[in-house]
Amino acid sequence: MEDNKLFLSVSKVKVFDQCKAKFSFSYIKKLPKKDWEHFIFGKFVHEILENFYAKKLSKLMLSDQKLMEFSFNDAKESWKEKITQDNIKEAELIINNFLSYIKDDCSTVLSIEKEFNINIGNKILLNGFIDKVQTDADGVLNVIDYKTSKKIKYAKRDFMQLKTYAYVLCLGDESIEKIRGSYIFLRHNCETVVKEFSRKDVMTMEGVFLNYLKKIESEKLFRPMPSPLCDYCDYTDICHVGKEYLNNKKGIQTFGVQEWA
Repeated sequence: MEDNKLFLSVSKVKVFDQCKAKFSFSYIKKLPKKDWEHFIFGKFVHEILENFYAKKLSKLMLSDQKLMEFSFNDAKESWKEKITQDNIKEAELIINNFLSYIKDDCSTVLSIEKEFNINIGNKILLNGFIDKVQTDADGVLNVIDYKTSKKIKYAKRDFMQLKTYAYVLCLGDESIEKIRGSYIFLRHNCETVVKEFSRKDVMTMEGVFLNYLKKIESEKLFRPMPSPLCDYCDYTDICHVGKEYLNNKKGIQTFGVQEWA
């Protein structure tokens, strides 16, 4: 904590909801995380799109196809030690779909990878990055988040991230009365889920994060909460409950500390 403020983000509070032990391992004990291939791939694709829009905003007089080609090559160079050939092939397919998706787009891009650090009640420092902020053709501000998830069933119903981003922009502009948020699912032919919020809707997020602060500060045990998410946890090698859950899921019977295949 800095100046007695708790650093929070949407991803942190989601981890807290999913598993108190993982929250402790990651954000209190600050144990190292694994280099999961899906995270690396997501960062690679995000960098391609960030490069692309940075070049567009710099007013380079080149076609989108050429700008994307340069952007792809730049990202491929910076991630060459970690991405695989399969990653590259899938990213090429995603990027080609994305170029088709934006072909007739009449929106105006205002910023990319917009960083924010919001002081809430002098108790929380809410931080993060917004992938893209744009004004849509109808004049409504739109906060956009790219998703590289393979499974999108639950993400389609979870608007906390978009609502938080909308809250950040409303704090910076008192004239905003309506704001839009969009998830673009890049691995699903750029399927887009759009949600509109009123100013009244998004200003409730201050209370949401203050409530998380209370829950985190009052948490004493940080117990594991085993679930299918254990498959993607960084800490199953030190979390006995998570390890046992995965062993049982794989059909391995456990007796105390002894495992029998």
